[in-house]
Amino acid sequence: MHSEQFQQSLPLKEALEQAQKIAIFGHQSVDGDALGSMFGLGRQLEKMGKQVSYFTPDFPSEQFDFIGLENLQTEFDYGEYDLLVLVDMAHPYRMEAYYQGHESYFQTENMVIIDHHLPDIIKDDEEPLKTSLIFRDATCISNSEIIFELTSQWRDLIDPEIATVLYMGIVTDSGNFCHDEGDESIRVMQDAVRLLELWANKQAVVLNVLRSRSIDEIKFMQKIIDKLQMDSGIFYSRYTKEEVESAWIHLAKAEYALSIMCEIKEGDLFILWKEKPEGGSMKFSLRGRGKYNCRDLSAHFGGWGHFNAAWCSIDFTWSAEDAVKEFIEKIKSLMGNSH
Repeated sequence: MHSEQFQQSLPLKEALEQAQKIAIFGHQSVDGDALGSMFGLGRQLEKMGKQVSYFTPDFPSEQFDFIGLENLQTEFDYGEYDLLVLVDMAHPYRMEAYYQGHESYFQTENMVIIDHHLPDIIKDDEEPLKTSLIFRDATCISNSEIIFELTSQWRDLIDPEIATVLYMGIVTDSGNFCHDEGDESIRVMQDAVRLLELWANKQAVVLNVLRSRSIDEIKFMQKIIDKLQMDSGIFYSRYTKEEVESAWIHLAKAEYALSIMCEIKEGDLFILWKEKPEGGSMKFSLRGRGKYNCRDLSAHFGGWGHFNAAWCSIDFTWSAEDAVKEFIEKIKSLMGNSH
């Protein structure tokens, strides 16, 4: 493995092999990398005779239907499992719908966390996870890469369907190989090639994930681009949940506008924000082109992510317009200090 944390890979192997009834979780607003990690690992465990259940707090976009999501559940039973496996998240509060009000369950169950993000700053009121076994490699651009590398001892279990979901996870979290850089690029390309050699269906990923936009989605993207503003190399725009619903598209599809914005050559940083339906809170997605560290910028607001792609949320008690203005000014200040 590429990280010191992975010196503990034997306990992980033993934990997975000894467990018979396993629950695998993806984070809130589940994405392609979380799904690739969940099903890439879980289907290998199923081949070993394990009973595996899959849970995400919300159902993903229909663009991922091609990988087979019939066994994915959005309601968790808090039942008896030999092992809970969390992928693509640093802590169970990243699946708030399951965790909030049931903290004691997740703090006492046997748990494995497999993640590629830097550790979250634990809130003052959060209890540490005393029973968890954490495997983290923050140098990895995709969590599906970690699953692929960690399960190398089971390589004969990877069939074309498993190779495809892992390849899908790599493609989505790397921004189709745009977010990685330096050694990350070498590593992600090598893993992608190995998965293609294992008969990952590249064309299925291209047609279902990368080239699957409906005319309604394209029209929605146009609305976001029409709201585009620029300030000191920052390009930013916004949308609301109500706008997404009126366009009859999945909420996760709105983020595609950010990929379009990132193609503007004059920009150094791109920000898309969504006002949460309950009000008083906004989620910001940041994308970079290698000049500024999005992860460090978002961390000032309690966020997480990677060098070229990160997320954060802010709470506000004044107007949304003023909150955004203050956020952009703070980002500009942080960008100035990063030189």
